[in-house]
Amino acid sequence: MEAAINARDNALNAGRSMGEEYRPERQHPEPTSRVLQVSPVTTASHDQSSSPLRRNFQESVPLTSKELEFLGLAFALGESDPRWSFGPGAENALRLQRSLETIANAWGLSPSTLTFFSDRYLAFYLAINGVLIANDFPSISLSTIEKKEVLAIVDGLPNSLPRHHYGVGIDGIFDLFGDDQSLHILQIRNGETGISQRRLPDGALIIDATSALPGDLSEFDLASLPWHAIILDAMSWGGPRGLYALSINPAFHWRNPMPTLDTSMPTFGANYGLTILAALQLDEFLGRDHRAIIDANERVREIVSQIADVDIAGKDTHDRLSLSFLYTESEELQRSLYAKGFLFDSGSACSSSQLEPSHVLTRMGLLSHGNVRLRFRPENLAFVEEFAHALIEAVGVERSRR
Repeated sequence: MEAAINARDNALNAGRSMGEEYRPERQHPEPTSRVLQVSPVTTASHDQSSSPLRRNFQESVPLTSKELEFLGLAFALGESDPRWSFGPGAENALRLQRSLETIANAWGLSPSTLTFFSDRYLAFYLAINGVLIANDFPSISLSTIEKKEVLAIVDGLPNSLPRHHYGVGIDGIFDLFGDDQSLHILQIRNGETGISQRRLPDGALIIDATSALPGDLSEFDLASLPWHAIILDAMSWGGPRGLYALSINPAFHWRNPMPTLDTSMPTFGANYGLTILAALQLDEFLGRDHRAIIDANERVREIVSQIADVDIAGKDTHDRLSLSFLYTESEELQRSLYAKGFLFDSGSACSSSQLEPSHVLTRMGLLSHGNVRLRFRPENLAFVEEFAHALIEAVGVERSRR
């Protein structure tokens, strides 16, 4: 009984600190036989100094031992329903509220406007259709490189609603926003390339910030912008996969598009444990040395530029980098680099596991095959130069076979 009470107190203290005292160390948890069977990302095929967690340049990485411990306590002390995790009570409600405030403040939003979901498609569906049902827009304007969920939702709208697509240049920047009377659906940062938009259209906005960094929205005066909805993804700051936030601007009309008599925002029960964990990870993200991450990005660009026939997407892309090599195949590069202990993503960010060609790179006029997508984080910075030189070697070997 005493041990259970101590465990409970530890969990509560971790939640109260909201990251001020709780600083998770990026250490790879001890692998188990089950993990080895299901996830090559966590395979302990190297010694600790070169573990896959440290050499991982993928979008998503395994949770650290501290994060796993936190979630384990959350579920152990919660109810049987995993959506609640911490159970009812004023103490838990306070912890959740602090988490919402941490996330909202980082994005310049009001906590009362945030609703969390476990499905990104659902968040986009509610945002787009909820705004359209409640308002009378003559058309929709969006780019040709929006996420596939957005393109699918817009494609399913009535044909009577005109669509306008603004172009994108080789630099990844949008141009010719079109009709200011339209409802504009716009991503302010692309998840594949890391390219950010510095200019917004004058019309009504639904802002896709799922790949944006905390602080990106502060470059715009949100209070003066006619934004109707903003969608966030916890993975953009290194948070858990499967946690998305939708913020609805109370200054404008929105109506629940789901088949229900209740027109208010539905509550779908995003996991509370993940929400609190995301706030802790956000606090950790804000305390990082971002200059070191930017320098790592620039160093890889410098090294790979030494070889011919390589497309480097955009400039000043912070923690993301997209490279495409002519006369190579992404799958072969992944296989070669994995043998040396390196992991990275390739192809479309919407379906990188299937290695589908990127519609984003194609629309930008860049190579879509031989693609390598990297995400820099503190844990992999020590291996940046080693990775870049290993990548150049793998490209040379692949080209020599042709």
